[in-house]
Amino acid sequence: MPGHSKIWSAPGGNLIEQLTDRELEVLEHVAAGARNREIAAILNVSIKTVEFHLRNILSKLGVRSRTEAVVRAWQLDLLALPSLSGG
Repeated sequence: MPGHSKIWSAPGGNLIEQLTDRELEVLEHVAAGARNREIAAILNVSIKTVEFHLRNILSKLGVRSRTEAVVRAWQLDLLALPSLSGG
């Protein structure tokens, strides 16, 4: 994972508040296609907690959907693109 500063500059010059380690963890699971219930089970938290983190992620990244959040995170180099090699 790349080093993180307190605030990132998004395309267009908007500043984005840093995501917490837990928010990044949730976002990684979202990027992998996990649903809220699955993320809650993996992280051993309630679905409400996952929803709380997702609301924070969307707000901090200035997006409206899970898909937009993943794309924005890739643009900001917060998530690595998955390997396309099969082995």
